[in-house]
Amino acid sequence: MNSKQKKYRYLVPIILYYVVVTIIVNPFEYNIHTAMLWNLFLSAIPLLFASLVAKESIKWKPIWVVLWIIMLPNAFYMFTDLIHVNMFNFYIPTANNYQLPYNSNIMAWLGIIQIVFSVFLGVLFGLVAMRRVIRHYFEVGTPKYTLAVILVSFLNALGIYLGRFLRLYSWDIFKPMTILAKLSDMTVPFAVEFVSSYMMLIIALYYVYEFVVANRK
Repeated sequence: MNSKQKKYRYLVPIILYYVVVTIIVNPFEYNIHTAMLWNLFLSAIPLLFASLVAKESIKWKPIWVVLWIIMLPNAFYMFTDLIHVNMFNFYIPTANNYQLPYNSNIMAWLGIIQIVFSVFLGVLFGLVAMRRVIRHYFEVGTPKYTLAVILVSFLNALGIYLGRFLRLYSWDIFKPMTILAKLSDMTVPFAVEFVSSYMMLIIALYYVYEFVVANRK
């Protein structure tokens, strides 16, 4: 595979995703696919910034790094989109609540495909973008590399919390008063638990991804 082919190989899952959405999801009576498409688009943006950062000759590299770190949480935010599976009815209500028959409406089961596939691609984009920038600045296995992974994972987990629960978005960074107003709604104990849990999840997935990439043929 030449360098040009490697550069555009990530278009394949995006095109595949759009095919799946067009053929399977559009007939749904549920209207979640539009939001999932938007979230997937946002998750691909940090991959673009990561590619710019990795270029040696690129100008204004610090700006691209800042934009990368601002937009990167959008990719891992898609973890929480799994909550949308609760909008589908998988059981048929009966008088016997201990033996509920499964719903045979295929639309509900296809909904799982749409949501899981979106989350998978979004998180994959995030891992690729994260690895590309961190490896650009730090040597694998060094303390600085490990510290960078932990710090970026923490910022991503914090971004997930701010986006999901306080409804703050990446572009709200230019609205400091809005951020301060919404931070007053933060539930501190839960925020600490949530951010810690998702930080560890991102770290674990990152090293799994690093292992897979490092050992591929």
